[in-house]
Amino acid sequence: MTRFSCITPFFGEGRLLGESLDSLLGQTLEDFELILVDDGADEATRAVAAGYRDARIRRIRQANGGLSAARNRGISAARGDYLCFLDADDTRPPWALECLDRIVREDAPDLVLCRGHLSEENGQLQPFYDRAVLDALEEHLDGRPAVPDTPGFRTAQALALLAEPQSANKLIRRKILSDPPLGFPPGQIFEDLYFHALAVAQARRIALCPHPVFTYYRRPARSQLTTARDMTRFDMLAVARLLLSRFSALPEADDPLCRTALMLSLAKLLRWCEEMLSHAHRAAFRTGLIAVLALADPRFRQLARITPPVFEPFAPHRDWLEACLADTRLPAAREVSPNVIRPLRLPRLWPQRRA
Repeated sequence: MTRFSCITPFFGEGRLLGESLDSLLGQTLEDFELILVDDGADEATRAVAAGYRDARIRRIRQANGGLSAARNRGISAARGDYLCFLDADDTRPPWALECLDRIVREDAPDLVLCRGHLSEENGQLQPFYDRAVLDALEEHLDGRPAVPDTPGFRTAQALALLAEPQSANKLIRRKILSDPPLGFPPGQIFEDLYFHALAVAQARRIALCPHPVFTYYRRPARSQLTTARDMTRFDMLAVARLLLSRFSALPEADDPLCRTALMLSLAKLLRWCEEMLSHAHRAAFRTGLIAVLALADPRFRQLARITPPVFEPFAPHRDWLEACLADTRLPAAREVSPNVIRPLRLPRLWPQRRA
């Protein structure tokens, strides 16, 4: 069986898709399939993809359904033991899959979290955003995978939950995505946090790749989520609602540290979304967030009082979250009922559209 399935959706990346494909097809490890999902791409990007002839490439074409739908299509078509993702404007160094293969052979993990690089618009290369978190995870693991029923497993999960929810920074065993089924939420932006958090929770063996295996590019003059100021920010509320609902059924929701890590990861993105909105929309966003918190399991309001030092950079996000939890519109946990929650239902604040 094929060792790895590498999934790359494409839409309008043009020549950048070629750079991404060159990096994948130039891997020193050759035992993988490359699943290219044409998500209703423009003609220029489709022409770039058509120019590649390699037996490892499998092509899927669909009407534009958004990044989540394209990745899910790739997951359903995958044949490899392990899956990884790479956006069509990012790259991997030649050693990436070989490093991951070594970890798979030694540790048989369900999930491998990976270091990466961030390439700024001026070409400057630096460690990806979550270096401090992964440093702490590496020290905690001490060269061994984290497994259930051993000391420190929940701490490893909590640290993994704090890692940046980026699709390229993980390798995941395909079979754990089927029981229970896990994919990316269709039609939503901020899909990576949902997938990342639930993948961490479903993995029974968690390992870390100590070497950088992807490069994320900040692209000048390109429409990226991290630079846009529009109503797509409200999608984060829907993703938070979906994630909290599903996570509440997992045993990790009973662990104060895992629960706190999840809430801080959510708070980081929610706070950023609110601040990126124009002032005219911020009140509506906060109202929607209070509705999400009111509908969520009351356990998510209980944050761990004592946390490891790596949580300290998240202190501003925790302060912001605690201010939201103290909002007078949020009913006390013991008072939560359908009659109390109904007036806080989230209005539809974003138009019907494809993500």
